[in-house]
Amino acid sequence: MTEHPPILILIFNRPDKTELLIKHLSVVKPQKLYIAADGPRTKAEHKLTEKTRKVIEDHINWDCQIQKLYRSENLGLRIAVSSAIDWFFESEQAGVILEDDCLPDPSFFQFCSELLAKYEDNKRIMHISALNSFPNQSNPNGYYFSIYPKSWGWATWKRAWVKYDDSIEKYQVATKSDKWKQMFQTSLGMTFWKLIIEKMSFKNSKMRSTSWAYFWTLSIRYHDGLCINPYVNTIKNIGFDLDATNTSESGNFSDYMRNMPVESIQFPLIHPTNFQSNKEDDDKFLKFHLINSRTRRFLIYLKMLFPFLKPLR
Repeated sequence: MTEHPPILILIFNRPDKTELLIKHLSVVKPQKLYIAADGPRTKAEHKLTEKTRKVIEDHINWDCQIQKLYRSENLGLRIAVSSAIDWFFESEQAGVILEDDCLPDPSFFQFCSELLAKYEDNKRIMHISALNSFPNQSNPNGYYFSIYPKSWGWATWKRAWVKYDDSIEKYQVATKSDKWKQMFQTSLGMTFWKLIIEKMSFKNSKMRSTSWAYFWTLSIRYHDGLCINPYVNTIKNIGFDLDATNTSESGNFSDYMRNMPVESIQFPLIHPTNFQSNKEDDDKFLKFHLINSRTRRFLIYLKMLFPFLKPLR
């Protein structure tokens, strides 16, 4: 039996979702769990965060090692997540990261275990995703490389995470260099990410305070990193509701993602023969997952036509 990698679970104020995740993990019974929790934002939220933490005490009922990082003050999403991953990699060389609203198929853990070992010393491979927004059921044994990390359940190495950098100034400089085209390949991609950086550069930008995943994408692309994607989707996100920080009800795309079936990866794995990103899938992910509304698409095309335009705050 393949030994499962260590898992970092990120919790906050959703006891019901945390309980579902723990029950889900009880099927595979991982031997090493790290639990990180941000602190409450208000006195009223204190009861919810305490109730969520109690779920950990009450529902992890198998034999395993548990380490906890429970914050008394609220750090905000970006810092809470990135500092929790820093903490995780103080003790581990590689592992899986799960937020409380992500339920992976059990096969994802074996997938991660095999590929974390296989690519341990390949510095270009920086991320392993559970999500595939546009799965290919005809190839359940396979995976491919992408320029985009998907953060609904993922795995990485300490040697990759040390490259995480949320210095907005660094990426502002990159947008004005030849490196930008190498990072994002198409005019649409370059424009989308330039807009993201411009929005995050505003003082007190909400996007900057929450978007650790954008900075992770930028860090990977800055280092010409690649991400592994299974051809089938192996995760369900149960966070499409009004209390979610970065995932909420927003029409057809949310309906599509919420109802996407979860499938198992088949073994033995079939490994790619070259280290090239799948440009067709990357383009599809950009157009339909990242640019997931007509309004956003219009603003990006407007920026492509008039590069001097600044985004609305």
